[in-house]
Amino acid sequence: MIADVANSVGFEDTMTFILPLLDEISHDSEPAIKQQLVEQLRALGVLLAANGDRGYTALLEIILPLTANLLSDTKAEVRQTAAGTLVKLAELIHSDDLGQHVLTIVLRLAHEDDKEEMRMTAAQLLNLLVDNLGQDLCKQFVIPEVVSLAEDPVFRVRKSTALNFHHICRVGGDYELFERLMPAFVRLSKDDMYRVRRACAESVFAISEHVSDDIRIGVLVEIYLRFAQDPARLVKQSILQQSGMFISTLPARIVNETILGHYISMASDPTGDLIVDAELKHYCAFSFPAVLQTITSSRWSELRELYHILIQCRAPNVRQSMAASLHEIARLLSNIKGLVEEELVPVFEELIQDVESVQMGVMVNLAIFLSYLSEPCRISYLPELHNILHATNPFNWRLRQCLAIQLPVLLDLPPTSSLYVTLFPLVMTLLQDPVAS
Repeated sequence: MIADVANSVGFEDTMTFILPLLDEISHDSEPAIKQQLVEQLRALGVLLAANGDRGYTALLEIILPLTANLLSDTKAEVRQTAAGTLVKLAELIHSDDLGQHVLTIVLRLAHEDDKEEMRMTAAQLLNLLVDNLGQDLCKQFVIPEVVSLAEDPVFRVRKSTALNFHHICRVGGDYELFERLMPAFVRLSKDDMYRVRRACAESVFAISEHVSDDIRIGVLVEIYLRFAQDPARLVKQSILQQSGMFISTLPARIVNETILGHYISMASDPTGDLIVDAELKHYCAFSFPAVLQTITSSRWSELRELYHILIQCRAPNVRQSMAASLHEIARLLSNIKGLVEEELVPVFEELIQDVESVQMGVMVNLAIFLSYLSEPCRISYLPELHNILHATNPFNWRLRQCLAIQLPVLLDLPPTSSLYVTLFPLVMTLLQDPVAS
């Protein structure tokens, strides 16, 4: 309750009575106490920073050193919370003070030669802090440290570095990316330890979001294709899970049959492990709209079979994901005349009669989906909404609320002359709903 009390009693009493208590609490024998304390330091930092030079000095000389000490704690949960606190506190520090008061804390951790956990924490913090530290400090200090950690003798440190590359890629600058960061990432992607390669696979999409097309095409596609054939099963699974989102970062011309084939294989090539297959299909369904948007509707034929495999999948969470994106697929196919009705109306009819979670996925964006149908087709479905309400579980009030929220948009869909026939019964039913909201 330290932060709440500090905010209640104000700055002067906090300086006099509360700050002197913190050091002793930070050495408590119970990890839970230290973890709770370091969470409180964030809000204390905000209070101090808002109270002029004295408060700011206390932030630099009391709060930051306490956080630094807890970053070196033996318990992982205390270190993790302290790392989050340091990132928040960095937002309160003047840019001129960041190097001396924040970066030095992380660099000390990075040079803890006997404690791999500290070096792992350093890799995470260097990635999280680059936005605050800015490009100059990033080029001068952060990138050399990251390159060094990427060659650490302990595989867990190399793994942590591989998982913490993406923000640095955004801030580092083109020259550093080409000459220093990407060569280090390529070396990690060829690491003897499969866990390090798997960490690289999990980072490919996040890195791809922040680099140029030249690096995507020249470096990341090569890594993606290599991982898709990796001898380690878990590396292969991880890159497949990333494949849809990775494809969404590429220019359409780069997404060839091989790259698309690996993505499609998540649903079409069973691994033999039912749990893994279900998980891969879920990833595939989640990223389907992004993949279609990238390769465009002109290549719908390459994804059509996959789309129907996912719609027919036995796992409700896969069908729910497909239901939630039905309106997006309609938008992407709407530039080819008649395609939405031909391909998606049968799918809509199937999903709207599915289990409640799938129905809800369709309902949330129902008005948008119907707006992509031709007027005669759209009008024919509006009276059906009344029937759908009566066919669903009366306890599922959220589905009815979902429809009620969309009424303003639904009322724009038919011509005024047919409103009475199409939507009036639905409005009257919803007005008499037993649920007040």
